[in-house]
Amino acid sequence: MKNKNILITWWTWFLWSHLLEKLINKWYNVILLKRSFSKIDNISWLIKKIKYYNIDEINNIENIFKENKIDIIIHTATDYWRWWWEFNEIIDSNLLFPIKLLELWIKYKINSFINTDTFWDDNIELPIWLTYYAYTKKDFLKYAKKLISNTNVKLINLKVEHLYWPKDNKTKFIPYIINNLLNNVEYIDLTKWEQKKDFIYIKDAVEAYIYILNNLDKLNNSFEDFDLWSWSILSIKELILKINNSIKADTILNFWKLEYRKFEPMISKANKSRFNQLWWLPKYSIDEGIIETINYFKTKK
Repeated sequence: MKNKNILITWWTWFLWSHLLEKLINKWYNVILLKRSFSKIDNISWLIKKIKYYNIDEINNIENIFKENKIDIIIHTATDYWRWWWEFNEIIDSNLLFPIKLLELWIKYKINSFINTDTFWDDNIELPIWLTYYAYTKKDFLKYAKKLISNTNVKLINLKVEHLYWPKDNKTKFIPYIINNLLNNVEYIDLTKWEQKKDFIYIKDAVEAYIYILNNLDKLNNSFEDFDLWSWSILSIKELILKINNSIKADTILNFWKLEYRKFEPMISKANKSRFNQLWWLPKYSIDEGIIETINYFKTKK
């Protein structure tokens, strides 16, 4: 698969810089679609090694396909709805834009399209911002299945559970807990945090993408569905205690202080079966991933 030309969509989701770096190191030729205002500080040294387009400055996206021979598309770009954003932006980002990519994928007879999906389901009650996010992601998948029904192509759907990694935004839950414990704050008010989740370390997630790329010939034409999984299905409370045991802060953890937010699913775990059939296994335990993440924030403290 080396020297294959991969088109990857990447707008503002910080973590996919890890994937971009791995693709370059594996000698793939990368063509990156991003926005002109995307933050690229973390990939400035990688940008020099790839070809990229600012998607918001292009009148006709088909010109990208005319100018480049593309072998594989990896679609990771996404938008989460927030009250200060226009609603049509999430529809454009999560539905209309990838559908246009799919149409060009079929027109130019590109063999494989790897889509990054969410574990959130659109048939359960969710907070309003997650509702629109889940709707648009799942609607795209429904259209995608219809579009490829009479074609000889591979559409691989990769559902991502709860990712964590060093360099993540400090407002995210795990970095928030780590930084407060490193600063030895007096107390942190929490819910009971009994919800169980499948926590996936970024390095395992990236390796899963590479593994799929290396095993495309083993996949069926048409549609394949994969759930990214880890060795670590545990409650959020157990995760917080693991972090605290590593940091050994004097912070008081008030686990009964706050009420649960509405729509909190009590368990979220991946289906391992399809990845197991390909003999892919995650490498990182929750302890290893958490230690690496804590050590990163220690250097930034």
